[in-house]
Amino acid sequence: MLEKLKRVPLFVPLISIFFVLHGVLENFGFIPFQDALVLLCAYIGLTLLLGGISWLLLRDKHRAAILAAAFMAFFFFYEAFIQVMTKHFPHRFFTGNSFLLLAGLLALIGVFIWLKKTKRRFPQLYLFLNTTLLVYILVDAGWLIGKLLYPPVNPLSVYSLEKGDTTTPCATCAKPNVYFLLFDEYASSLSLKEQFNYDNSCLDSFLIKQGFHINKQSRANYNLTPFSIASVLNMSYIEGLKDPGRIMSQDYTNTYHLIRNSKVISLFSREGYEVKNYSIFDLAGQPTKAWQSFLPLKTRLITARTLAERLNRHSTSLLVRYLGVKYFVVREYMKYYTGNEEFLKAVASEADQKTSRPRFVYAHFMMPHFPYLFDSSGNRRSDQQIYEEKFTNPATSYLNYLPYTNKRLAALVLHIRQNDSNAVILLCGDHGYRGWTNKQPIRFQFQNLNAVYFPDHDYSRWDDKVSFVNQFRIVFNQLFDTKYPLVKDSAIALKEE
Repeated sequence: MLEKLKRVPLFVPLISIFFVLHGVLENFGFIPFQDALVLLCAYIGLTLLLGGISWLLLRDKHRAAILAAAFMAFFFFYEAFIQVMTKHFPHRFFTGNSFLLLAGLLALIGVFIWLKKTKRRFPQLYLFLNTTLLVYILVDAGWLIGKLLYPPVNPLSVYSLEKGDTTTPCATCAKPNVYFLLFDEYASSLSLKEQFNYDNSCLDSFLIKQGFHINKQSRANYNLTPFSIASVLNMSYIEGLKDPGRIMSQDYTNTYHLIRNSKVISLFSREGYEVKNYSIFDLAGQPTKAWQSFLPLKTRLITARTLAERLNRHSTSLLVRYLGVKYFVVREYMKYYTGNEEFLKAVASEADQKTSRPRFVYAHFMMPHFPYLFDSSGNRRSDQQIYEEKFTNPATSYLNYLPYTNKRLAALVLHIRQNDSNAVILLCGDHGYRGWTNKQPIRFQFQNLNAVYFPDHDYSRWDDKVSFVNQFRIVFNQLFDTKYPLVKDSAIALKEE
């Protein structure tokens, strides 16, 4: 066995196995086995392809295996490399993609030249790589089995409500259908006026005419979508974030757990509601039907750390920007449009149905969030315009997308009001507009659209300054006569690593 470990390049497939297994372990509970298996096969296939190319260059299988493994290590652990450099060399020059890519490529070229010149077989290196990866895989497999037998506790928590919650289901309450319609990055009219002198009174007038109450000074509690949704769906602030200024992929994973097992979903279920999920997040027993692009969910929780995904998120290379690749890349954006259309139709269909059980319908629309697919007249914008805005997120395009968003929003609200007249409608944005390149005051990132409709038009509980964390506390108090106290309104600025 020892001799085999010195001669057989098991580390070529083992590096892929370790990377995927470790990703599944770190993101326990979110990556289905079949998805992980497909990803593993793809990575092993990529490794074998690189191994074949390496053999053509070196004409020796032993040295080709080392070169292929070096390339895959750089591919898999590029994000980890950045974190190490950030820790020990905090200057931005040493942690930028330009420097790190150049350093990595020079290192790989150095390895290639060294392997090209030498005639050695490296039995000790084979032994080290094979043994190390086998040990790591066995350890991770053991931890994974342990988690399957004894599921871990989420390091993030929203326990403040749980500790004092002694409420019971309301047997005499009317229990109307509740529609939670969330339009991503929809800023409040007050914020639009103050920040851009943009008049969004047409939407406000429409909502008031329909009997809505507008919380004019509403604020989200977090400026990143998953954290804002985790907070509103648990009616509590998120505890346990180590560094709000350096949000990591693991923080996202833990936040998705909070969303999936949220208190709001649990309470609606306890009141006898059927939960309908037309959002971009998984809910307990209700997986998302959305195409997930910007969220690192399922296997994206693993792939988000690779070189390819890092370049996909941050690269502005000549290849992408000027040689036509953008016309293929931008087509991916149309999946946002498809998702929005499917959810709009699904929610409208819910309003048409008459069922014995009340329903809580959560729909999450990716508008007016980037990409800005249509102009103010509803015309499809050019691929080139949309792609270039990936790097700038201009406020002008955001503002021009609002009339189109308002038109679709108003049509949906009218359909619900006409076909499900006794329903409660919560119309919200998860946070305000986040400029990527303009230096906006941070407060604007929290000022979100927030309008509510109750059939009895009783809005005595709704303060114009209510923040998102109290949204469903007020809803439950009003609908089911619970006595949830309101918590202090605060805004927590988060920044991705």
